Amino acid sequence: MLQSAILLASILASSAASSPQSPSSSQPSTLQADFDSLVAAERAFAAMGEKKGVKESFLAFIADDGVLFRPGPVPGKEWLAGQPNPPILLTWGPSYAEIARSGDLGWTTGPWELTAQGSQKQYGQFATAWKRQPDGAWKFAVDLGASTSTPPPEGEPKLSPDLAAIEPAKVAKADPASSRASLLAADAELAQAVAAQGTAAYLPVLEPGAHLLRDGRLPLVGKEAIRVALAGDPGGLTFETAGSGVSAAGDLGYVYGTAKRSSPAESGAFFRVWKRPPGGVWKIALDVVKRAAGPPKSPS
Repeated sequence: MLQSAILLASILASSAASSPQSPSSSQPSTLQADFDSLVAAERAFAAMGEKKGVKESFLAFIADDGVLFRPGPVPGKEWLAGQPNPPILLTWGPSYAEIARSGDLGWTTGPWELTAQGSQKQYGQFATAWKRQPDGAWKFAVDLGASTSTPPPEGEPKLSPDLAAIEPAKVAKADPASSRASLLAADAELAQAVAAQGTAAYLPVLEPGAHLLRDGRLPLVGKEAIRVALAGDPGGLTFETAGSGVSAAGDLGYVYGTAKRSSPAESGAFFRVWKRPPGGVWKIALDVVKRAAGPPKSPS
């Protein structure tokens, strides 16, 4: 039973999401306020997990269409409903966050730590995409992370000062269909390049401060750190998209699905966040590839 509980918690330990309560009736007027609400909501999610357990907290914070990975993407609420609440302590906190100019989509990443009686403490780094709900609350849409052998570094999420004063309500909205099509085209182009050239194909499309998460490694941040890490990657990685989302401003989007290599042990899932400045092109802000430990196992 303990092993099953740890399995459930490990699957859940890649995320934090938003507050299930609606914000006050006065809507935030600046992107800084929206950013602060996203970070605060994730911390509230973590606090709820410590107090009431991971199952109850994840059910409270996952979006109706949110996904988890078992090892491929599955409807999160439906899957969670059939699982027990594992007797473990899962703690986490955000070390980095970004938000769309329209204030409706964001993502965060940070370290998690799992403690279960009779088992060695486990560590990892979560990565989660959040969507603003019609009532103003944040709920998470996608959650995937990586395990690490030692605790990842902590940090404090900060919004770039040049974005703080933006008023999301005044940001021009993009055509949703066009934004999604261009996002998926960029992701498909990357997938084709990786299949043909290996993981070095990532380098031209990385943001300068991009984050890369892989099992067994501490988070890699920045193009140079990622370049060095990918130099030792064996290649042979292919992606199959299962879902996506994009902000109203068309400047932030995510894609997720399955990742495969020739060896089944190397297959699993991927989650990728893309950014596009006004008038610019899509670049990768986050890339997570999680190996499957094996075939799905029942956590009960």
